[in-house]
Amino acid sequence: MFLRALTVVLGLSSAAAFAQTAPAALEHHAQAWGLVTATGHWAPSKRLRWWAEAQPRIEVTDQRFNALILRVAVGFDVGAGWSIWLGNAWTPSFNPIYRSELRPWLQVLGEHPFGQFKLINRFRTEERFLDGAEGVSVRLRHMVRGVYRLGASPYSLVASDELFVTLNRVTNGPAQGLDQNRFFIGANRSFGVPVLEAGYLASYVWRAAGPRLNHTLLVWLALNWP
Repeated sequence: MFLRALTVVLGLSSAAAFAQTAPAALEHHAQAWGLVTATGHWAPSKRLRWWAEAQPRIEVTDQRFNALILRVAVGFDVGAGWSIWLGNAWTPSFNPIYRSELRPWLQVLGEHPFGQFKLINRFRTEERFLDGAEGVSVRLRHMVRGVYRLGASPYSLVASDELFVTLNRVTNGPAQGLDQNRFFIGANRSFGVPVLEAGYLASYVWRAAGPRLNHTLLVWLALNWP
């Protein structure tokens, strides 16, 4: 929680800058995101893990393919429900023009069950190498996710919140300060290795041109090999 408090403090500078400008109308956009992830352990070790992800995004409001995220990572279980991950991502965007981005990232992940409830904490730092930007943009993310299993059934209720803060200013890149906040609510069903999850994601984005709220249908297929 200290890290989340730190991200809020670091983002106050941008919030103050927005407050000094003329208020702009909140833009509403509809989106649809697909997400496929695969995770497992490197044999014969049970402490080394791997992660692969593909995430296409569609801008429903503008009727166009918006972005694609391809991630890979390796992780190491340090014990007590905590693991450390190192990965990279290629995240090209297509709205309104094509812009490629490479995004190395490092994260600490905590997964702690409490009976039928599971609490997940994810702290991630990203170094964003964007086409046309003069420098590397560094972004900090913190997600809290709760999963509540409905008795002995394969169904669970899910809710999460994630805060994004950009730590530095880059010419032709993201502004420094608060970037976005994502709130998700949904449900999932386990089929053993595959887990299918769907729900509503509200993404509030701070922009110099005015804030934007994305209303997103998120469908996630997770393949979790033991």
